[in-house]
Amino acid sequence: MNWIIWLSSCHRCNERHYNFTVGTDPNTQKQVPLFHPRQQQWSEHFIWTKDGTKIVGTTSTGRATSYRFDFNDEQNSCINIL
Repeated sequence: MNWIIWLSSCHRCNERHYNFTVGTDPNTQKQVPLFHPRQQQWSEHFIWTKDGTKIVGTTSTGRATSYRFDFNDEQNSCINIL
């Protein structure tokens, strides 16, 4: 896990987080808890694509978090800035 990405998130990313604690899993349309970095392991919910450019949710929590925070927005991604 590259903590720089999490710790240096941009204003847009912080605004998207707001105070949300649940999100919708796009596969099941069910409300699930969002990923909590202090209570959960990143690797249990996410993987990087082979080329290292996208984050993929592997669980309902991972998918809902990725969708809620729009991790893979190609126009406004913090990952692209770093």
